[in-house]
Order: sequence, then structure tokens, then C-alpha cells
Amino acid sequence: MKKTIIKNAIIVLALISLALVGCGSNSQYGLIETSQSETEEMVGMANPMVEVEGTEAFKEQLGIEIDGDSLILNSPKYFVIGGTMAEIQDHRSGVGDDNLEISIRAAKTSDDISGIYDDAMESFDMDINGLNVTHRISKSCNADIYDWNVGEVHYCVSIIGDASQMEIGEIMDNAVMACK
Repeated sequence: MKKTIIKNAIIVLALISLALVGCGSNSQYGLIETSQSETEEMVGMANPMVEVEGTEAFKEQLGIEIDGDSLILNSPKYFVIGGTMAEIQDHRSGVGDDNLEISIRAAKTSDDISGIYDDAMESFDMDINGLNVTHRISKSCNADIYDWNVGEVHYCVSIIGDASQMEIGEIMDNAVMACK
């Protein structure tokens, strides 16, 4: 009995020690401390998301063109992520009570930029307005992901939620026209 109490006390002390170590200064762990104004520009990601005024900022900062006038969006927000990727976020009504989360991303890379990682995705190639588009479906997070390249720029549209085929067709037709 005495041995059990001593073992439990040691375990509790070890856990308290670990918790106290975690309360130390961020600089000892290689983390960069930022001011409040810098933090306000970052939106809780490993790569900072800086909100910008519109698609013109994508061309100025990244050399990536997206025709914002071709997109039919409700209340878009525009971001530059990590100084290398453009992102437009929007929401709209989907099927039933479901709201759609729409993300349009662009970067000069060949990597997956969707932000959705699911090893069990189904993948199909298709043609949308003359572009070869890869359509991936993630059942684990109810997402349709569309990828294509124009020159050195990789574009990706993610639609999360239940959308009708007509809704998806409208989103993709507009996105392809805006990202040519």
C-alpha cells in the first residue's frame, strides 16, 4: 500500500513538473513572439494568413492572377497565406440546412494546396471549359476538391458541405473563368 502511494505521488510530481516546463518562455522553444498587431494579421495557422483587400493583392504580392469580377461570391474574404499562397473564402447555402464552405486557393507549386488530407479520397479527371481538372472527393469531411494548373500556377477549389450538382457547376465554371 505504501509503495502504491509513493508511486502515485511520483507520477503526480512528474506531471506537475511537465506542466510547469510548458509554462516557460516561448523563446526557449524557438517560437517567435509577436506583437498584438502582428497577431491580429495571423489567423491561427502554422502559416500566417494575412487578410488583403481583394484579388489585386494576389497579383502584386504573389504574381498570381485571379479575376475577382468573374467570381460570384456572397461575402468573400481574401488572404495571402505564408507569403506564397492566395486564398478566397466564401460561404453560401447548400442543400437543405447545410452551409457550404468554399475555398479558392492558388500557388506557384505542384503540391496539394487544398488543406484537406484524406488518404481514402476518390479521384477523377474531367474537362471543365477546356481545362483538365482533377476532382477529388473526401467522404470523411464531405468535401469536393478540384485541382488544375495554368502555367506555373496550381489552382484548387474546395467545397465542403452538401451542394447540388447545379451549385457545384456554377462555382466551378466561375472559378475556372477567374483562374485562367
